[in-house]
Formats: sequence, structure tokens, C-alpha cells
Amino acid sequence: MNVPMVIYSQLLATKFFVPVPSGTLISRPRLTALLDESLKYPLTLISAPAGFGKTMLLSAWVQSLPANHPLVAWVSLDEEDNGPQLFWTYALSALDQQQPERFTPLLKYLQSPQTPPLTHVLTLLINLLVESTDHFMLILDDYHVITEQQIHTTLSYLVEHLPSQLHIVLATRTDPLLPLSQLRACGQMLEVRTDQLRCTAEEISAFFKQRKGIQFPDKTIQNVMARTEGWLVGLQLLAL
Repeated sequence: MNVPMVIYSQLLATKFFVPVPSGTLISRPRLTALLDESLKYPLTLISAPAGFGKTMLLSAWVQSLPANHPLVAWVSLDEEDNGPQLFWTYALSALDQQQPERFTPLLKYLQSPQTPPLTHVLTLLINLLVESTDHFMLILDDYHVITEQQIHTTLSYLVEHLPSQLHIVLATRTDPLLPLSQLRACGQMLEVRTDQLRCTAEEISAFFKQRKGIQFPDKTIQNVMARTEGWLVGLQLLAL
């Protein structure tokens, strides 16, 4: 068995799957267009409380992208991923699955008895990406579960030195401990916030038409907006 297979056998395979949206999807071209623009930035931050459809939005957007452009590496994080070595093993494995064996040397470094400093491994990653003609997108979903400072520090290092061949997307309920102000000031980050994720009157109307086959009058839609504050899960509960 080769090294990648040994590593993958120790990882939870479903964490690499792009989630399949369930239920009725609302067509949200304004958000799709915004995420399309995000590919021009090193980092995209999607930050909003639970229930605003961050994962659903990302999943639908990824499926709308042209085939293999960019190569999408997805990791669904959980609290057990707070070990820096495990976190980066998942991230590099996700990339390696999109271009088999390209990142295998880095995975070997991480699994070696005397693991080199993570910044050294990330420097090698950056250099590998610079040499690549392919473009990658690494999506880290539920990043809010990460509390280990070393992970924040090493991810910051990667973002600050990111080549154009890699774009990182963080979906989180709270802002991560990254140099967001600096990235914002330098125009290196696109942000999608709660207010942008709130459903508009047009989207709410389309949702009920698709879900229940009902065309509500404008006044009713405005009342629904007021009651749910555009909260996607609130709309789903109200539909039930």
C-alpha cells in the first residue's frame, strides 16, 4: 500500500465530500456572482451565524463552476481537527486528491517521526503551487470549530504568501483569528456577511412558490421578511 493510501485510511473520507444540498434550493444569482468574483482574491471569508445557508451556498456554487476549473478541495472540519498536524494532513490530502501524488511529499513530511516546522511544509506547498499550471480552491467549512492558535498562525502564514494558483475559502460562524484587518486593507480578501446572506423579498417569494406552489402577495412577503429577518432556516421552518 502506498503512502497516500495509508494516510487516507486514517482519515474520515466523508469530510472530503462536497455536501449535496437537500430540499428546495433558492436561486440566488446575486450571491453566485459575488462568489465568482471571489476567485480574484486570495481569501474568501463567509461569516454568519448558523442557519444562514453558508454550506448550502458553497455547495451549489461549486457545482455551478466549470468542470475542474478550479480544482476544488473540500474539508468539512470538526472539533477533533484542532491538532495542527491533523488539520494540515486533511488540507493537503484534499489537495492531493484533486491531483494525485502532487502533494504526496508534503504528506510524507507531516507523517515523519521528526515532523519539520509547519511553516517549512507550507513553504514547500507554496513553491509547489507556484510551479503548477493548475488552479486550486481549498474550502474549509465550519472553520469556527478550530481553536488551536498554531493552526490560525500557520494558516495566516499561508494566506499572506499565497500564490495565485490557490484560493482559500473559509465558512465560519465567527470571525477567525487571522489578520483580517490587514487583508481587508490590502484588498486581499472578499467577505460575505450575514446581511448579504439574508434572503431578499424576491428570493423569499421564489422559495414559497417552489416549495409550496404558492404566490404570496407582496405584503405577506414583507411580513415574512420581518418575522424571519431573511434567515434561511427560519423560512424553512415557516414553510413547514
